[in-house]
Parts: sequence; structure tokens; C-alpha cells
Amino acid sequence: MSFGFYKFSINSNKYNKIDLPITYLSKSIVIADASGRWGYVNENNIFFPVQYERSVDLLVEWDIKVSTIYAYINEDGIVFPLIVCESNEYEIISFLFAERLIGCWKFNTIDGEMISHFHNVQNYFHEKRVLIDDLTNIKCFNNKGDFIFSYKNVELGHYSQAYASININKKCGFVDLDGKIIIEPQFDSVWNFHEGLASVKIGKKWGYIDSLGKLVIDYQFNDARDFKNGLARVSCDIQYVFTEHGISKVGNYGFINTFGDFVISPKFKSVSDFHNDISAICIDDKWGYINKLGKVLVTPKYNQAMPFSNSRGCVKLNNLYGFLDTNGIIIDSMKYSKAFDYDETTAAVQFEGKWGFISLDGNWLIPPIYEDISSFKEGLARIGINGKYGFINKYNEWIITPYLDDVTSFKEGLAQVRIGSDYYYINKNGDKEFSI
Repeated sequence: MSFGFYKFSINSNKYNKIDLPITYLSKSIVIADASGRWGYVNENNIFFPVQYERSVDLLVEWDIKVSTIYAYINEDGIVFPLIVCESNEYEIISFLFAERLIGCWKFNTIDGEMISHFHNVQNYFHEKRVLIDDLTNIKCFNNKGDFIFSYKNVELGHYSQAYASININKKCGFVDLDGKIIIEPQFDSVWNFHEGLASVKIGKKWGYIDSLGKLVIDYQFNDARDFKNGLARVSCDIQYVFTEHGISKVGNYGFINTFGDFVISPKFKSVSDFHNDISAICIDDKWGYINKLGKVLVTPKYNQAMPFSNSRGCVKLNNLYGFLDTNGIIIDSMKYSKAFDYDETTAAVQFEGKWGFISLDGNWLIPPIYEDISSFKEGLARIGINGKYGFINKYNEWIITPYLDDVTSFKEGLAQVRIGSDYYYINKNGDKEFSI
């Protein structure tokens, strides 16, 4: 099988390549039948029935949807139900909202413990490197399309601070920009380097290493995330457990400094990283915000709270979204049916069934006229019209007219696009840079 997505023909018992939106691709293959139902085939060509209404490729485990109930299906075809939630991508796995990661989790099917997570293969560039999985090898290219290196039968994370995580035979380490192993695979799981440190796991506990592989914060945490602005969110007691209602998270998070000392005690069910020196926190299933001293800035009362961005926090209450300033004051009324957090001083919001963009003061920058949009990235926003995609600028001018079958947002000056079965990268002028 070649790179792409496949449809399973029940009558002929064959897989036929089909065109589906660009997404993260794992060694498993997402398939669908003509009725619009979804199924899966794993790397051993074991087929799971086509019966699900929706699919997101989740790398190791998969997210599926039956009616309004989301669930995981593991590589043995066993389904574990999740919490009933809405279709907004940030709500699909609601108990993991603060981390805002989809497709990066694997759970122990016995006790629900999170045992590994990889960003794995991506379509976006990180530090002028992109990883492409052709289902046989993971290949690395630079931003000029030059082949750099490849690996077979491994997992690779995206680059951060010139290092990428690598998983060989269930042990994790790090490679440099040329693919050379710098820190030998010896850990059971890892996160990427941030601010000179990476969280690593041996057994059931997490600690932190420096760029030389030296342990600088001892293994003592049940969960340990990236350092951001000198602080990292960690938990000493957090557990993920399967219940009759789905997967539940039990325990509390706080923040440590680079010496491993708690500066904000672990008392929150969930937290986000600090942005604008503000973190979203969850207490008793209600969301609010704290500052870096641990002081509550916004009393937890919201159903959902996104991390602050450009001095604005997006919150949800009673199925409607709005935005707060750093004083906790609503900028505009809670009136949007869907919303993304601010990016480049604009936020994408849905109002009366259509998408547009608002400015920091809550006024319309681009009126709600579009059916499919993404946030502005590097000055351009991805727009979908009649099944085709292009890009506009903040003046609502077409920079790249909608003729593409699919496209990612721009990152490091390039976007991955698809026309028919051909994938390649374009620059911000719409010119083809190289094929993959």
C-alpha cells in the first residue's frame, strides 16, 4: 500500500485508495465505505468492521463516533467508550482538553494508565524539518524538499530545540536534525525538549533530563509536561481509569520550577500551560484562570476555558462561547456557537452557522460568511468553499484562490496541499516548492 487513505470494498474484499482530508497518518489506515461509515485496518491487515459515523486517526489508538458518543478502539478492535460530548475538535476528548492534543495518546487497556504519546508523523514543518510516513519508512525532508534521513519501524516526534524523540523497540531517546541518535533510547516514554529540558518516563514515574541526557529532576511524577516560561505542569497522583461512563482522570496538577520544586501546589483537576502569565484551571469540573503566583483571577464557573492568547481567553458557558480580558471581563457577549482562541490578534468564530474573524476588541474583522475556515497562521487563513481550499489575508482578499482539494495551514512559510492524489508543498505565493 502506498501513502494515503483507503476504502474497503466489502464485495471485492479489497482496499481502494480514496481522497480524504490531510491528517496525521500512522501505520494504521483509516478506511470508509460508500455509505459514509468508517472502519479500520491495522498494520497487520486485520480489518475492523465499517460501522462508525466519524473517524480521526489517533496514531496508536483511534477515536471513533457512534451517534454522539465518542470512543477509542484499540489495535485489537476493542472499543472503550468516552464521555458524551460535542463535535468541536477541542471537545472530542473532553477530559484531555487542557492539553489540547488529539491523536497523541495511548492507554493501558487494563487500568487506563497513559503509557505513551507521540506526535509522530506530521504535515507541518518544525525547525525546517518535516516527517513523512509512507507506511514503510518515516522520511525526513528539509524545507527545500531535500531528503535528510529515514528510519524503518520506529516512531518519531516532531523537532523542538533541534531534537526529535525516537521510539525504537518500545524505548525512547532523541535524534538531532540529521537523524543521528544523540540520547540513546532508554526511556519508556518522552516529551520533546522545551527550555533546555525534556520530561522522560521510566516505569510509571516521570522526571526531566537536560540536552546531554543527564537527569536533573528525579523520577517522581505520574505526569510531567513541557516547561513553558520557567514552569511545568505536573502531577504526583494523576491516573486515567476506565469507568462505566468512559475514561476518567483522577488526581491533581500543579506547577514546578526548573529545580523540581512546587511553586503552585497540585490542587487542580486539570491545568493549561501559562500564556500571558495566566493558566486555565479546572476545579470540580468548572474552569477558571490563575496567575503565576497561583492566585485565582477568574473564579471557576465555565464549562470550558482555553489558554490565554494575546491577552484574551476563550470560554464556554451554556453552549455559547465568548472572550475574557486579563481582568476576567467579557469583551463581547457570549454569543458564538463555536470559537477558536486568538492567533495573530484575530479569532475565528462561528455565528448563526457561518464563520468569520473578530479583532481583539470583539468587532468583526471579517464578517461571518464562510462555511469552513482555520485560524490565521503566518498572516494567512485557510478557507474552504464548495469543497475547494485557498487562503485569504486579514483584508479578506484571496491570496491563493480556492482550487486545492485539501491544504494545511502555513508553518515556516510552507503549506502541504493536495490536488487529486498528488501531495506537495507551496509557498505563500501559491508556487509549488517541492513534491512528496
